[in-house]
Amino acid sequence: MNGLDSLFSGWSMEEEFQQIQEGIRASGDAAMARDALRRTEILRADVEKLFLLVQTLWSFLREQGRTEEELLRRMEEIDLADGRLDGRVRPGAPRKCPHCGRTLIRHGRPVCLYCGAEAPPESAFDH
Repeated sequence: MNGLDSLFSGWSMEEEFQQIQEGIRASGDAAMARDALRRTEILRADVEKLFLLVQTLWSFLREQGRTEEELLRRMEEIDLADGRLDGRVRPGAPRKCPHCGRTLIRHGRPVCLYCGAEAPPESAFDH
């Protein structure tokens, strides 16, 4: 097993989603179960796209002579940017609306709730 394999070892996306779906179905509330299943499918698609994106980016880096050790070292640097080595990237400071200057509400809204101005992400990695 190499360094990158250990990032996801012991976790099977398919098994995880099946367990979630079984729990939802057993809940008894049909409307809530349908909504939760729909959300689960959306999350599954997002995770699969992220795996593909990571694999694609890593292939570019490998072609340029980068090593797994360099990748893992950089991951740790980015992880520590928020002061915690916890395997997560926490969002930075809240953004301001480019039109009215009020704080934008997170949740991926592309428009300001106050003035209606568009507020596109500043980077492909904004979340």
